[in-house]
Amino acid sequence: MVIELNLHKMTLPELAQYIRGRCGEYGTVTNISVHLYPIMQGRDRPFAVVQMSAPDENSRLRNSIGDGFFAGGVCINLIHKA
Repeated sequence: MVIELNLHKMTLPELAQYIRGRCGEYGTVTNISVHLYPIMQGRDRPFAVVQMSAPDENSRLRNSIGDGFFAGGVCINLIHKA
């Protein structure tokens, strides 16, 4: 699963706010770590690690839009969509 957004037109705080809004549907977001890489075909993808306030919230997020658990949170791939 992924979140699609225009990575070229958003600042890091805007990205974090957007991700917080999307993930907030599954509980209380306690931390977001955004990892951006050059947007090139066949290269590493940008992603975010989102930590929720409770394990069951992490599970709901992971089952809905997450890609897996990582460092106490949920890894979510970010796809550039112009």
